[in-house]
Amino acid sequence: AGYARAYLRKFRGAGVAGAPRPHPTQHLWSFLGAFLGFALLGLMDRAAKVWIDGSWAALTPPFGAMAVLVFSACKAPLAQPRNVIVGNFIGGTVGYLVWTFMHELCVLLGKADADLLWLTAAFAVSLTIVVQERLGAVLPPGGATALIYVIVTPVRAMGAFYPI
Repeated sequence: AGYARAYLRKFRGAGVAGAPRPHPTQHLWSFLGAFLGFALLGLMDRAAKVWIDGSWAALTPPFGAMAVLVFSACKAPLAQPRNVIVGNFIGGTVGYLVWTFMHELCVLLGKADADLLWLTAAFAVSLTIVVQERLGAVLPPGGATALIYVIVTPVRAMGAFYPI
């Protein structure tokens, strides 16, 4: 009962005021920024599928989370351009490197990649967090960027180009 009560207190904000509601004009800017950003990403994604071999993906879930940070919580420290660019690049790079290492380990051990997918995912996300912290570029969607590379097989066709 004590744990449930503590959880409910935390759920209500634990005595801390919630984030202030933005002015209605901010809603317009949030909508326009996210809409135009995703429209551009969608066009890039479509063009890449036509002109490249179809393995390139611009529309990935971490970009949705980044859009919320950049266009709605634009004053938050984690939503600054350096964090967005560097933090996402870190996530993509770490995801690629960890999966590549673990894939080679699976080959060496005679196991399927799926046998150690749980370990690969945990390693990729946790290492992404540490590298982002060390470089001062924490971006929560960066962890998702690493995870996407590990768990979504078609994305791996991008290889080392994924972080870019």
